[in-house]
Amino acid sequence: LSAKHVPGVDNVLPDQLSRRLDRSDWQLNPALFQLAQSLWGPHTVDRFATAVNAQLPRFNSALNHPGAEAVDAFTQDWHYENNWINPPWKLISRVLNKLHRDHARATLVLPIWPAQPWWPTLMRMLRSPPIPLGRTQGTFLPSLPTTELPEPSRYPHWRAALFRVDGFYASNSLGRQARLLESLLAPCPLSFVLSEPNSSSSSFIEALLHCLPL
Repeated sequence: LSAKHVPGVDNVLPDQLSRRLDRSDWQLNPALFQLAQSLWGPHTVDRFATAVNAQLPRFNSALNHPGAEAVDAFTQDWHYENNWINPPWKLISRVLNKLHRDHARATLVLPIWPAQPWWPTLMRMLRSPPIPLGRTQGTFLPSLPTTELPEPSRYPHWRAALFRVDGFYASNSLGRQARLLESLLAPCPLSFVLSEPNSSSSSFIEALLHCLPL
């Protein structure tokens, strides 16, 4: 077996794929993932990841990556897993439908976007008050060194949050949904852990309680 260089002009499709930047190829800062683990973990599988940005040993990928348990998360059964889901935002509706169909539980990283058609579905699936994420530079990290900003960072006026959901559970309480939305829009970024890595768990819980509608 020997390697041989093939000029791009004679290898058009593979060359294009190797140069293409996927703007959805980013990860939540691992410190914030660990916070999600402490609240709702242990998570068992990372559904939308690559060999570079997976938060867990078990992960699914869009393409065939080394170590991937499966290609195309939508072909897998999510029901028996505690899913970690940080999806491309264009797939949010499909993700919520899959969670509902599989009666699956998950923690999701999603934008706070009440105007979207999928928002009411997300609100009905919530099992815990969402946790708003801060907008500091280290909250969202590109998988590889690149000039491309991670998807959330390209729109600095947007906010994202951690959402704990269960596809088997649905609440139609408008009052509950209103309180959850109010908590999301309140200024309560949790990315302080990035600048204070030695913060105690008690200080985190104390800050978290100020974020949640009681």
